[in-house]
Amino acid sequence: MKICFIGCLELNHFQRMIKWFAARGHNVHVITYETYIPSNFEFPNVTIHSVPTSFSPMLKPFPKKAMWGKIRTVRKIIKSISPDIVNGYFLTEFGFYTAYSGHYPKIMVMTGSDAYLNWKKSKLTKFINKISIKKMDIVVSLSENMSNELVKTFNVKKERIITRPEGVNLKVFNLTVRDNVKLNGTQIISTRNFKPVYNIEMLIKAIPHVVCEIPDAKFIIIGDGPLKQELINLAQKLNISKNIDFKGAVDHDKIPLLLGSSDFYVSTSLSDGASISLFEAMACGCFPIVTDIPANRDWIDNGKNGLLVPVDDTKDLAKKIVMAINDNVLRTEARKVNWKIIQDSADIEKNMIMIENLYFKLINKRGK
Repeated sequence: MKICFIGCLELNHFQRMIKWFAARGHNVHVITYETYIPSNFEFPNVTIHSVPTSFSPMLKPFPKKAMWGKIRTVRKIIKSISPDIVNGYFLTEFGFYTAYSGHYPKIMVMTGSDAYLNWKKSKLTKFINKISIKKMDIVVSLSENMSNELVKTFNVKKERIITRPEGVNLKVFNLTVRDNVKLNGTQIISTRNFKPVYNIEMLIKAIPHVVCEIPDAKFIIIGDGPLKQELINLAQKLNISKNIDFKGAVDHDKIPLLLGSSDFYVSTSLSDGASISLFEAMACGCFPIVTDIPANRDWIDNGKNGLLVPVDDTKDLAKKIVMAINDNVLRTEARKVNWKIIQDSADIEKNMIMIENLYFKLINKRGK
């Protein structure tokens, strides 16, 4: 099968999807706006087609000529590829180009902010997203809440929505990573990047309240981004630098060991689709303490397999962290429940096979 993906190669989730299909022996092409290949993207049997400058039609003033010029360029590339199917990844940036890619079966994979946030920025963004999504044969949603949002906001018919998260590699992320790890004190981990949407400031501000109760609490904060220095400065100002290890960007293959050496996982995100970081933490046995947003409610039953915290409520976050530290029974039971949830619903192998079967179904339907 010849597949044409359209998306941003800097997105790890997008990379994993591309690599999975290439590893299955499919002929994979990727249209992207990067003019270079990210250093962490190395895989045979993938052909990259770069279209320089941002694809986004959400610029102001509305760049009609520029946008339609890009569409013609993308269509020309796709015509030369002659794919069996076209798969866009992230509606706001790449939906329009996928929608007008030509007479091929089309799939759009939503990521989170394109369903919940981006369209709220302007009426134009919402209008363009609506036009784009109508031209998709199938829309892949990462959660039930996201599917409901697609029906409500973009008037997508339920029969055109497939609800399934990407999932994680359970050969790498699993409970056995804890077997040969020495736990030194109480370790809490965050693996979200330093961007406004992930709201790491909320976690930093909660830490002084936690260490008042649990002085040996150690926070491992993994990630990078534009707010990095600001967050480091905040930690210094609050006099909690000794309790935090800012590890910066970490290679993905090192994440399982870091999760396995941690007891708790915290995410203070303002918005998510279906958080791969959360799935990885659950698979590795970390107790999740996450913000009470729709994407997290799909996976966390508050007080059963994790704890939910109101957005921006630093005191409640601290309270929940301390509560979880002091409740070994809750943590032990949650670990069993979370492993089963991930096995059943967030196994990347199972979920990608489902997408692959969907591709074949659409191709066969179009061929009739």
